[in-house]
Amino acid sequence: MSTIPTDDELDPIEYATLEASTGRELADINPKVTAATLGAAVALIACWVLEATLGIDIPAAVELAAGIVGTFAAGYLHRE
Repeated sequence: MSTIPTDDELDPIEYATLEASTGRELADINPKVTAATLGAAVALIACWVLEATLGIDIPAAVELAAGIVGTFAAGYLHRE
């Protein structure tokens, strides 16, 4: 099983060869991952806004569940 070496282990020619062989840049991030990350951030901000405006204390478990649901929903609903 081969692993992708880190940037420190590659010289520029090896790096370009590896990019060409995979057909994409090594730094590419799947858009679904980006959407899921944003979903978690939106869920966190929504919990904070609710706590600040309504003056209620949302339990940590509920905040965590909202983050998980937000992450899943955003990643699942994003179309490639």
